[in-house]
Amino acid sequence: MAQQLTDVLKYFLDDYIPGKRQIFGKGASVYNSICGIAPQKIYETNLVEEGDYKVVGSVGQGVWAKVPWLAIFKNGIAESAQEGVYIVYLLSSDGNSLYLTLNQGVTELSKNATTSETLYALRKNARELSSKLNGRGFSSDENISLGRDITDLGKKYEKGTIFYKRYSKSNRPSENQLKVDLQNMIEIYEEYAEKFNGKSEQHPQKETSQVQGELNMNVRNAKNKIFFGAPGTGKSYKIDFDLFKDDNGLLLGMGIKELPESRKFRTTFHPDYDYAQFVGAYKPKLNAGGIIYTFVPQVFAKAYAAAWTFYLNADSPTTIENQIFLVIEEINRGNCAQIFGDIFQLLDRDGEGFSQYSIDADCDFAEWLETNEDGLKSVWDKYKKAVGEGKLKLPPNLNILATMNTSDQSLFPMDSAFKRRFDWEYVPISFDGKDAANFQIDIDGTQYSWQKFVETVNGKILDLTESEDKQLGEFFIKPDNGNVISKDRFLGKVIFYLWNEVCKDEHKNGSFFRTKDDGYFTFQDLYKPEKKDILNRFMAEIGEK
Repeated sequence: MAQQLTDVLKYFLDDYIPGKRQIFGKGASVYNSICGIAPQKIYETNLVEEGDYKVVGSVGQGVWAKVPWLAIFKNGIAESAQEGVYIVYLLSSDGNSLYLTLNQGVTELSKNATTSETLYALRKNARELSSKLNGRGFSSDENISLGRDITDLGKKYEKGTIFYKRYSKSNRPSENQLKVDLQNMIEIYEEYAEKFNGKSEQHPQKETSQVQGELNMNVRNAKNKIFFGAPGTGKSYKIDFDLFKDDNGLLLGMGIKELPESRKFRTTFHPDYDYAQFVGAYKPKLNAGGIIYTFVPQVFAKAYAAAWTFYLNADSPTTIENQIFLVIEEINRGNCAQIFGDIFQLLDRDGEGFSQYSIDADCDFAEWLETNEDGLKSVWDKYKKAVGEGKLKLPPNLNILATMNTSDQSLFPMDSAFKRRFDWEYVPISFDGKDAANFQIDIDGTQYSWQKFVETVNGKILDLTESEDKQLGEFFIKPDNGNVISKDRFLGKVIFYLWNEVCKDEHKNGSFFRTKDDGYFTFQDLYKPEKKDILNRFMAEIGEK
C-alpha cells in the first residue's frame, strides 16, 4: 500500500522541528516536503480531486511557524486560511502532536475586533457548527492543545476548531486508518457545503459590537476565586491561559498572560507575609540629604488604584478590556486573616460586583490615593463621588484570583468566613490533550511514560493516605530537554517528594518504596553504587501493576 498519509505525518512529526535548524526558504528540505510534496501526497490518496479542492502547505512567512499546517480548501467554500471553513492538519509547537481538524478562517473575524472578541466568536461559531453536523466520531470539545508558547494565531486555530482528531508522535495509526479519518473528515466537509452552500451561514459571524456585548455580560461581575488542587495540575496556567468562561461554562481560552502589565498584579503569600507587604506602609527614603517617610504602595494598593482608574475612565466600565487582576499565588501559605486585615470586609460583593460595604482607609493610604499620580489623583473627584473621601470599596472590574495546593492546606488554615467570600474551582489532574502526556522519564537509557507513572503512583498514594491531597499533577515536573525528564531531576524532585511527603512516616508498614528483589528501600538507597539498578527495577514493577 502506498504510504501517502504516513509520509505526511512523517514530514510534520519527524522532520519539522529538526528541519527548522536550516535557513528558512525553499532550500530547506522540510519546506519542500510540507509545501510541495505533502499537497501532492493528499491528491494521490484519490480522496480529493484537484478540480474540486486546493491543497496548500505552510511553514510560515519569512520565519519558521510555531504551528505549520496543511490545508484542504473546497472551491466555493474557502479559497485560503483567511476565511470560510476548511480541513487542516495542524502541528503542535513541540512537534509531538498532529491534529486533523475542520477549522475556520480568522482574518475576517479579526477585523475591527480584539483578540478576546475573536476567540469568543470563533469558539461560539465552532459550537454552533458542530451541533448541526454529523461529527462521525471526531472530537468537538476544547481540548485541542497546540502548545503553551503559540502566538495569537495559534490560539485562534485552537478556538476555531469545529472537529478534530489527534495523532501523537509516539503512537501513530496505520495508513489505512489515516485514510479512513481523512475520508470521514471530507464527508463532514461535504455535508457542511451541502447544508450551507457557501452562504453567509457558513461562517456565522457577529457584529463586533454584539460579540463585545456578549463578552461584557460574561465578565460584568468581578470574582473572588481560588483555584485549588494537587501540586502540578496547572492552576497558575489556568489563570494565565484559560480563565474566562462563557454563559454555558465552556472555556474561551483567554487568560491574563497576554494582558499589559498595567492590568495584572501578582504576589505570592508566605509565612512572614503581612498587611504592610500586601497593602503598603510608610518607609524611610533619602530626600535632599535628609530622611523623609512616605507611603510605599504594595500590590493591593496598586491593583486597587488601577481598577478604579480604568473603571472611572471607561465609557463601558465592565468590558473585558477593562478588567484588572490581582493574582495571589499559594494563598494558604500566608496568614490570610493577618494579611487582609480589614480589607476582608471588602470581599463581600453585591449584585453588580462592587463591595457590599465600604471601609475607612488608613490615613496614609487615603492620602496616597488622593495625591499621587499613581493613585487616583487623575480621577479623584469621580472617585470621591462614587465611594466617598477616605473610604475604600472594590469596583466591579477588580478580580482577586488565588491558587492553592491542597497538599499545603495545613500551613495556615483558613476560617470559614474567609472561605465563604471566595468561589472555589477545583483543577483536576488530567493529561487529556496536554504536552505532559508525551513526557518520558529517562533512567540510565531506559525510558518510562510519565503519564503511566503518575497514574499508577497516584493510585498508590490514594490507597496509602486515603486522600488526594498528596497526589502528583501532570505538570508536577518539567522536562530538562524536549520531552525527556532526566534521572537526576526525577530523583531530586519527584522521588524525593514521594519519599519525604508520602512514604517516609509510613516506613515499612504501607510504603510503596519496595521491589520484589530488594524489598523495602529508603531514599538514600537510590544513591548507593551497589544498588544502582534499584530505581529501574522499581520503575519496571510500578509499571506492571
